[in-house]
Amino acid sequence: MRNEWDELSVITNIIKSYEAGEKLSYSYMEKNSPSLLRAAERIFGTWAKAVQASGIDYNTIRKYKTWDRNKIIDRIIELNNQGVDLNWRNVSEKADPGLAAAALRKGRFKSWNDALTCAGLNPDDVCKYQRWDNDRISDELQWLSDQGVNLDQNSLLREAPALLAAIYRINGSLTDARINANITSEEKEEALV
Repeated sequence: MRNEWDELSVITNIIKSYEAGEKLSYSYMEKNSPSLLRAAERIFGTWAKAVQASGIDYNTIRKYKTWDRNKIIDRIIELNNQGVDLNWRNVSEKADPGLAAAALRKGRFKSWNDALTCAGLNPDDVCKYQRWDNDRISDELQWLSDQGVNLDQNSLLREAPALLAAIYRINGSLTDARINANITSEEKEEALV
């Protein structure tokens, strides 16, 4: 490229690159146009300032997003509108790991569920994976028993497979889950009839 750079030549080259459809992210420029990048940093102080001086919004071309509470909330709503499963594991591993990490940075949100709630969403409604604990298992078992559903493994596998999986994960056995739910042997026998 050029040996002598000045403010005008840096701006001109940035605009040419932009109009040619080249990426202007720092990492791209570091690999593909290091002399322009170094000149821009020397003259403008940072690559971002040089891009801004060229009349280009650096936030639209940077590889890594900057997040604040409002951007996080907007992205959560966007993903929800797309029907994305918003459980923590899916978002942090597949859907948008950057969003998940940003949401839990100090000073943003207390938890992922807090971020969902601040976005106006009920975590239980938008997450395909539901949280289970002993109280919820007991409530579900009691409700199924009241509905006349057999509380044996085959019936639960057919009627409430997520519940059955939670029972084995949390309680260890169906018998222990029934005991925790205070379903007496008489109620159990009635439910099994």
